[in-house]
Order: sequence, then C-alpha cells, then structure tokens
Amino acid sequence: MKKFFITMIGIMLVGTSANAQSSNDFSGPYIGGSIGYNSFSSDALAENIGGLTFGGVGGYRQEISDGVYLGAEAFINFSTASKDFVVLGQTLETEIKESYGIAAQIGVEAGNNALLFANAGYGWTRIGAEADVLGTIISETESDGGFRLGAGIETTLGNGNGIRPRLEVNWQDFDGASSLGVAAVFLFGF
Repeated sequence: MKKFFITMIGIMLVGTSANAQSSNDFSGPYIGGSIGYNSFSSDALAENIGGLTFGGVGGYRQEISDGVYLGAEAFINFSTASKDFVVLGQTLETEIKESYGIAAQIGVEAGNNALLFANAGYGWTRIGAEADVLGTIISETESDGGFRLGAGIETTLGNGNGIRPRLEVNWQDFDGASSLGVAAVFLFGF
C-alpha cells in the first residue's frame, strides 16, 4: 500500500508544465475532499446498508487531444453506514468502515468550463460485523475488492484559481455484493 501512495504522489508531481499551456484548468495534478452517500447491498443481507461518506481524492490528468483528457486517480472514503440485523434471535451489528482504490479516467470538455468524465478501476471496501452470542462478543472485519465504474461532471469556476467542483456517481462490484454512491467533490488543481 505504501508503494501505491508513493507512486500516485510521484504521478501527481510530474508534468505540470503542460498545465500552463492548457486553455482551461483540467490538466495537471489535483487533490480534494468529498462528501456523499453510498448504499451497499449483498446477497447475504435482507436489506441495503446506507450512509454518508466523506474522504479524499488525488490524481493527475493530461489533455491528450483537443478537449480530450486521460488520467489516473486514487481515493479513500470513510462511511457512517451501519445496520443491525437479527439472525437466529441474535443481533448482528454491521458497519461499512472505509473504501479505497484506484481508477483510470477519460474526460471530454463540454462547453467552456465543464468536463464530462468516466472512471474505471478497482476498489476495496472494509466491512465489520459484531454480535453478542451467549455473552461473548464475536467481531469480524473483512476487506473485499472489485471492479469499480463511475461517471460525472466537473467544472472550473472560470477565474483560474484551481478550484473545481465535481458531481459523480460510482458503482462497485464485490463477490455477491455491490455499492452505489453519489458524491460532491471539491478539487484543487495545481
């Protein structure tokens, strides 16, 4: 995991000279924060588990043709999603802890200050469960990964300050489970 983050930081710090030649603010490295909502479903659970998410994102994007961008980004999100289930007369407390991953991104300019984009990558989610069985607390935490897809729109504020709001939707597949989420992301390009 340490090598992954060092690699992403390296990618974000190179190639900023091309950003100075671009007519907009979509090229170059960026970091940001997000807030949203995710709903998790599983074949093993009778109901979905949903909650607020908050986290961070960092990446690098380069214009590869007029108005067409290619990039990569990493993310981490923490969740408030939790739900109690009754199984064989016992309460099973389930919570979604965090999600993290990487994605490739392609984007196309839409008008003067907007970018439509799509992401494809891989993400992991850590889920915890706890139950009191005959006076003994049994706790289990597991991470599971799967293919992740997303799409959204990002805008510049038009004044060249590097702040770019983004709205996005994402879906992730796990073995017998999936998540669907929406988020508002506030990016700072540099």
